[in-house]
Amino acid sequence: MIASRIPEEVSLLVDTGFQGIQKIHQNTFIPKKKPKGGFLTETEKEWNGLVSSTRIVVEHAIGGMKRFGATSNIFRNKKGIDDTFMNVCAGLWNLELETS
Repeated sequence: MIASRIPEEVSLLVDTGFQGIQKIHQNTFIPKKKPKGGFLTETEKEWNGLVSSTRIVVEHAIGGMKRFGATSNIFRNKKGIDDTFMNVCAGLWNLELETS
C-alpha cells in the first residue's frame, strides 16, 4: 500500500473512506464517524470541520481535473503516458485557476 511508503514525518489528511490507514501510517488525521445510534461531541464536530476545511482544496482540485473528462474515464493509451497525461491535466487546471 502506498501509505506504507510515505515517511512518518508527513501528515496525511484523509476522509472516512480510509478507515484503518492509521494502523499503517501513524501520522494520519481522519474525521470522526458518528457512532451508530449516537452523536458526535462538539469537539469532534470541530475536528471534523477542521479536517474537512483543509481537504476541500484537494477535493476541488480533483473535481477540476475531472472536468477534462478523460481523467475520469478509463485510460486506454500506451503504458507510461498516463502519468504525463495527468500532469498535463493538472497543469491545465492550475492555468485555469491562475487566469480566473
